[in-house]
Amino acid sequence: MIRKSSLRGPIPLLLLLLIGACGGSADPLASDGEFEPLPHEEHLNELAYTVRPDAGPQHNTVQHSSVDHASMGHQSMAPSGPSDRPPPRPQRPFSALPKDPGKPVDEYEFVFAADGSATVERIESGGPEGLPYEASCEYSLFIRHHAFPDYRFMLFSPENLWLTDYIGRTTEFIWPTGQTDPVLDVDGTSVSYKQSFKGTFDDGSGDEVGIDWALVATARNGRLEYTLRATNTGAVALKWVQAVFCLHAVAPQMPAEDFHQDRGATNWVHDGSSWQTFESDQPGQPGQHKDYLFQPDEGFIARQLGSEEWTVAIAWDDALFLESVGPHCIHSNPSITGLAPGETRERQGRIYVVQGGKENIRKAYCEDFDCP
Repeated sequence: MIRKSSLRGPIPLLLLLLIGACGGSADPLASDGEFEPLPHEEHLNELAYTVRPDAGPQHNTVQHSSVDHASMGHQSMAPSGPSDRPPPRPQRPFSALPKDPGKPVDEYEFVFAADGSATVERIESGGPEGLPYEASCEYSLFIRHHAFPDYRFMLFSPENLWLTDYIGRTTEFIWPTGQTDPVLDVDGTSVSYKQSFKGTFDDGSGDEVGIDWALVATARNGRLEYTLRATNTGAVALKWVQAVFCLHAVAPQMPAEDFHQDRGATNWVHDGSSWQTFESDQPGQPGQHKDYLFQPDEGFIARQLGSEEWTVAIAWDDALFLESVGPHCIHSNPSITGLAPGETRERQGRIYVVQGGKENIRKAYCEDFDCP
């Protein structure tokens, strides 16, 4: 049994985390006011944020002049106060994405057999038989399961990465800007991935910001287990490290179509006492982000087939938030907060593919981690 760390302060449990207008929702939690929208981007000026949509990789920069941020750089502080929450994450435009570097990228997939065993197979990105270039900071792992021989799931790990300090400055890393080349290693049914993200805030201070990223994913007992170690290599303390881990059902060449929400699949989370569901954002409606579960009691989000015959889930021992930003994907993002320079945080994650409904996902999750 892995115990969750007690990183949470007295912070509201639910949050609409991405920039977006909040529409109506049939979710009972939303009607009770527990899902809170953050302002749409047109209101960002009220929060003193500046968004630069056409200046390369997009950043949110808080305007400040009197705060002595250098003196804050080496303090190890934790989020505090009932209104404390991450800032809105910018929606980067396609114009901000770097060009295809034109070189193959090593990708690996875990292939699970009916007896729960698995093998690791290499896929070369690029070319008619390879995988297309993904212009983001992510490294991708792929999953194939015996029950769905024509499907492939994609795990972005991470899809995006935002670092925020204690005065609100946020920088976003987009592949391959501001990073080292990834170091990959395969050992049996384990794939390790290491990479460094380095840069400076764009406020003219020259303050260094960075993360050393180490992820080890292992196929074991019919599930994908992964350990993340994130180390603050910059000069300032990081209040929030927002890393988006996305389990995607539209993986190249072999889309897992039955797991699309428009095919009847549904999203489920468990708040420690009952099940709750909510709609994904819909394609063609950028910014219309709806329900987000902030600092959940149980750090998994499940996608259940309409037939309830199979369910997939992505999970962390301690999640910062759960979300579904489209009918094809679900996100559980690790809780990494209050990271002083030189400090390391470790999180444990899972990908589950189980027969039956969402209850079997929760049973597996509670076997691996603490449940309330």
